[in-house]
Amino acid sequence: MDIRRLRCFIPVGGEAKRLKPLTYDIAKPCVRFLNRPLIEFAMATLAEQGVRNFIFGERGYTNYTNLFDQYGEGIGFSAKYRIEPR
Repeated sequence: MDIRRLRCFIPVGGEAKRLKPLTYDIAKPCVRFLNRPLIEFAMATLAEQGVRNFIFGERGYTNYTNLFDQYGEGIGFSAKYRIEPR
């Protein structure tokens, strides 16, 4: 199997009731911990193992807009962690 074609599905939905008031303005995966969004810890670990395509299973407009504002098409993430190919 070609590792470059491997895709990872990450579910990021939910209301995050237990994280309120942190999640009033931002989605749960984008809450910052050690100056990084929480979702980035998992993505960086998976990228080190060869995963290059991430699919977010999001729920709701807030999750979608926060994740897209944070990562867009993923070019900034791949540049930050020196992931090839971008």
